[in-house]
Amino acid sequence: MKRQAGFTLIEMLVAMTLLGLVFVLLFGGLRFGMRAWEHGAAASDASSDIRSARNFLRNTLERACPTITDRTDDVPPVADFSGTETSIVLHAPAPLAAGGMPCAAMTFAVMRDRLIVTVAGNQSDLLAHVRSVSIAYLGPDGAWRSAWSNAPELPRLIRLRVTFPDGDARQWPELFVAPRISGDADCTYDPHLKSCRGGG
Repeated sequence: MKRQAGFTLIEMLVAMTLLGLVFVLLFGGLRFGMRAWEHGAAASDASSDIRSARNFLRNTLERACPTITDRTDDVPPVADFSGTETSIVLHAPAPLAAGGMPCAAMTFAVMRDRLIVTVAGNQSDLLAHVRSVSIAYLGPDGAWRSAWSNAPELPRLIRLRVTFPDGDARQWPELFVAPRISGDADCTYDPHLKSCRGGG
């Protein structure tokens, strides 16, 4: 009598074991690939956030309106710009999303673990989860200062340093911004018009 062709129980067990190992290897590789992709996407998003924050800071501070307060005989003129180690108050062109005013009141400040920007009363996060922000101002004498106020001109340079919590891989290269001298150097901010008007 002829023996029927087929798989023995041992052969079936061996085949199923090998198939199981193949699935384990494939699943492990898939999980590794997904983790690598998620890590890369998170790093890319973080880099994009920092790049956007730096570009916004640079563009805004470079275009700061060096508005001059109304002159009187008793009060010398000063630039409408003040800053501390953790905040800057100035007038600068507003983004289109915030009305696009040519010379709007703006504030950069640290609030808890965030660097925020306030434009014409509207507040939004510029950078989240920061450990510290340090701002310094270069005066005409070539010395760095931790504060700037009641000065007749804008600082020559503004330096911004940002650090992140331990374990945060984000990097913030030291940022230096030079406010530009523009045709608005002799003007006064009009709170009614919410823009810069020429001075006499």
